[in-house]
Amino acid sequence: MSEYTLKNIKTWKGHDGQEAYQASLYRDGKRVGTVTDDAWGGPLQVDFNDAGTYKAENDALVAGTLEWLGQNDGWWTGKLEDEYFAPVDTFVEEIVFRTLEIKRFRTKLRKGVLIQTTKCGPNQYFSVGHPTSSLDESTYRTRLLAHYGDDTVILNDLNDVELYNTFLAEV
Repeated sequence: MSEYTLKNIKTWKGHDGQEAYQASLYRDGKRVGTVTDDAWGGPLQVDFNDAGTYKAENDALVAGTLEWLGQNDGWWTGKLEDEYFAPVDTFVEEIVFRTLEIKRFRTKLRKGVLIQTTKCGPNQYFSVGHPTSSLDESTYRTRLLAHYGDDTVILNDLNDVELYNTFLAEV
């Protein structure tokens, strides 16, 4: 399956305060188009960069969408036969949601070291601040693990996929 990512996501308040967005669509690291949801109730607008490859890019996006839907359960499970279900919209909106959630959480991670322990409830974390200038980061992390336990997860250490899968997926 091709890997689809979105970059340059711009959001604004659309019709009736709904979140609208526009983003650059990438397939396997190459920019292939732009996606726009103007929040007026219509379908997702996908504009591919090259009109000559429109059918091939569209077919690849649909194939990637159907493969992704088959691998991931969600509210859409069983809706593929519904004539009003728009699977590509669902796929792209999931990428938008994940990307924006990770970006918002990364902002929190820049403000302090966030950890999750067995003392935390599901999807809970707390901040323990940044290490002081006299304490190097490695020593600070070692002390955190010694104090809070070996099962402590330092959220700042997770890559985007790990962060989403272990923490944000349930939010």
